[in-house]
Amino acid sequence: MVRILTVGPFQENCYLIRRGDDLAVVDPGEEADRLIAAIEAEGAKPRYILLTHAHLDHVGAAAELQARFGIPLYVPRDEVRLLEQLPLQCSLFGMPPMVAPRIDHLLDGGQALPLGDTVIEAVLTPGHSPGGVSYRIDDEMFVGDTIFAGSVGRTDLWGGSWETLKASIETHIFSLPDHTVLYPGHGPSTTVGQERSHNPFFN
Repeated sequence: MVRILTVGPFQENCYLIRRGDDLAVVDPGEEADRLIAAIEAEGAKPRYILLTHAHLDHVGAAAELQARFGIPLYVPRDEVRLLEQLPLQCSLFGMPPMVAPRIDHLLDGGQALPLGDTVIEAVLTPGHSPGGVSYRIDDEMFVGDTIFAGSVGRTDLWGGSWETLKASIETHIFSLPDHTVLYPGHGPSTTVGQERSHNPFFN
């Protein structure tokens, strides 16, 4: 089960992934009260908060979820500096200050996190940001701002690189089966086959 909650002024997609009685939260951007209510309504045990990257629109509710549920936060290693600069990010975007969450575990890609009767695999997909990670579970992949339906993540922010982003997509996303569902940080979901064939940045 995947539940999508689109939150905040940036309309960022937070995902609740449920397998059995376990729940993972991907990119809790804002609207902590709404996310807490949705998590509690699931009746499952929250196991992880997983960040794809540390831009402000993907992390704003993480500290409140940690406080409410006592669950660990997993952060890509090369995103730590961005997370530490959360007040600066907020200032540059004219946003109110956000509380930086506690970092519990660092990810370098390749980790497998148990969830119910399956695992979530952390896949390193930098380019939109210095150390972005996507999360693959079964035939689904949560790609943050790496790729969107018909577009790709911007590369003009801190540590972005078009060449790195292109390599991440071609190597770690377009290598997956066509039917793999991609859940991006903004906008509708898509599939690997759809983007490989029709994404204008590659065709």
